Parts: sequence; structure tokens; C-alpha cells
Amino acid sequence: MDTTGAQDAMYGRLLALNQEAFSAGLYEIAYHALAGALHRAVYLQDDALLDAVSALATAQLWHIDLHAPTQALSSFVATSRGRRSAYAALAQLATTCARLIRHNRGRRQPWPAGDGRD
Repeated sequence: MDTTGAQDAMYGRLLALNQEAFSAGLYEIAYHALAGALHRAVYLQDDALLDAVSALATAQLWHIDLHAPTQALSSFVATSRGRRSAYAALAQLATTCARLIRHNRGRRQPWPAGDGRD
């Protein structure tokens, strides 16, 4: 099985499950499948997949806010409880993880072992 980037089968299955659940109005299940996709993308260290998770979480939250504003994961309900939506938090986490991966990719490699700095 190919386990790199957009070709990763597990990531694809998690997104498919997210879409299936979301289309059926099962927003909590959809959220958890999308969170699983986030964790898979982190495992793969794939910032592009994390950007996709962030965009999808944001789009799904917009849909919920427009079509199901009283649903437990909506911005309205979360704000009325002094919180923010789990979908908004997931989008921000995905964005933060993507930025961290990009940042770490640009950093110098750690000192080689045995050079007197370890």
C-alpha cells in the first residue's frame, strides 16, 4: 500500500467516511472521521493534506452554521456555551500542524552525533 501524501489509502478512506457521514447529517461522526484524517496527515508529515483538512473543516462548519444552526457542533451553539465549535478548533489545529511541518522542514538538521555537541 502506498502511504505517501494524497495517495495514502487510509487518509482517503477517512475522508470518504467523513463525506458519507456528513452527507447523512451525522455531523459528529463526520467530525471524528475528519479528525482521524488530520492525525493520519500528521503521521505522514504532509502539510498539503493538513491544509485540505483545514479547508474541509471550515467548509463543513459553514454548512452546519447555515443549514443546522442549532446542531451541537455549530458556531451558534458553541458560542452560546462560551466555547468555539469543534470544527473551528479542528481547522485551526490542522493549519497549525501544517505550519509546524513547513517550519521544521526548513530548519537545519540536528548536530551529527560525535561532534562534541551531544
